[in-house]
Amino acid sequence: MSWATEEVCLGAWLIFTLPRKICLQIRGYSWFLGWYVFVIYIWQHLLTCLGTLAPLVSITANRVAGFVIYRKAKYEVDRVIESATGSSPLEWVNTAGTYPTLSTLLCFSTAGMIQGAVLTPILSKFKQHFGVTQN
Repeated sequence: MSWATEEVCLGAWLIFTLPRKICLQIRGYSWFLGWYVFVIYIWQHLLTCLGTLAPLVSITANRVAGFVIYRKAKYEVDRVIESATGSSPLEWVNTAGTYPTLSTLLCFSTAGMIQGAVLTPILSKFKQHFGVTQN
């Protein structure tokens, strides 16, 4: 089961099942006691989702770190290419009607390689763990 399926199932459970069950359970209580039962019910059911939330948080942190490193590397490589050639690959790409050139391909490819080189030693343990648990 992939993380996307778990996320969809959790979202469907939160949207459809949870409000109906809560309304049925707090119907007979006063306003204050109803909110107390509501908070306890949510707390108990969120604790059952912790097995799903941990991989989602880890994957999200992995993606955020990857995007941050890629962005910083992209601008650094752009600066180096601009100092060597006099033209900025990022300015070229952001101009309407332009096509990729060798310098733009070099800029984005190098930024991706830097991101992979930085994150692989750190995140390979997590990836191996998720690969083992998903089989």
